[in-house]
Amino acid sequence: MKRWIGSLATGVVLFTLVSLATASTPAVQGEISGVEVCIQSVCGAAVFTGTFKGTVGGNPTVGFFWAAVQHEPLPNPGSSAALLSGRWNIATPGHTFSGQVVGGSIFNNGDNTFKIDTALKITRGGSGLIDVAGILNHNTFPPTIEATLSQP
Repeated sequence: MKRWIGSLATGVVLFTLVSLATASTPAVQGEISGVEVCIQSVCGAAVFTGTFKGTVGGNPTVGFFWAAVQHEPLPNPGSSAALLSGRWNIATPGHTFSGQVVGGSIFNNGDNTFKIDTALKITRGGSGLIDVAGILNHNTFPPTIEATLSQP
């Protein structure tokens, strides 16, 4: 009986982890390119806006994005800080997706650029997760963001 309960518990945990790591439906992949329009100390979140170029459900499309992300204080060179939470939106001619930023990290590259890794949970327009990997560049004003969106 104990072995059966242990196996059931393990199965539930694995099912939950697989469910959390599910690619988005429809599949959203591509690139975002934009600027930081407001810093966290002023707006309560780092706010970004720009363009999206990629595919939705395998069909090429373009559109716009915005994101508002809360993070720990920017890290020192060679260190990371946590991305804590946030909201985001991608709008294309045929689809609108929005949801939550679900953690991640910001790594200081030591040259006034930061490596960004996070996941976007879709809560409107579909379901699942979109992985984001990119560079935040503080060498320009306003700071710029370039990132790739892919399926987990």
